[in-house]
Amino acid sequence: MDGHLRQPLHFRPDQSQAPEWMKETNGKIQAADGLVVVTPEYNCALPPALTATMDQFPPASYKHKPCGIVSYSVGSFAGVRAAALARPFLSELGMISVPQGCSISEVQGKFTEEGECSDERTDKRLAKLVNELVWYGSAIASKKEKDGLPE
Repeated sequence: MDGHLRQPLHFRPDQSQAPEWMKETNGKIQAADGLVVVTPEYNCALPPALTATMDQFPPASYKHKPCGIVSYSVGSFAGVRAAALARPFLSELGMISVPQGCSISEVQGKFTEEGECSDERTDKRLAKLVNELVWYGSAIASKKEKDGLPE
């Protein structure tokens, strides 16, 4: 990952010279109607790898996008401290975190080997988060279409 921590995309004098993965990922962020951030808790905080990676892309790429937060842990706290810290971090990037989150405790017992959720409560919370994210995404898209984006 040449240049991963050396220079974010928006600080490069010639963005066309950025690594291909960086340009492709930025395009995907820009094209997304919304995002879901999935995070464990790392020393009572967000993992540095998550924040460092998200910081590689211009805040304009994230601006006015709804974002759902899913946190997890192998213990009983479900990553709630990381989820609480994610809200102001995502806001600084210009995203709107939706009220419904999903915190998954003892994650190792909640999913099958194929990655399917096997816990009814977790499945319901994930469905609520997705429904809320879709609602916010539709509302923002409608407003953008009608009035454009604020300066």
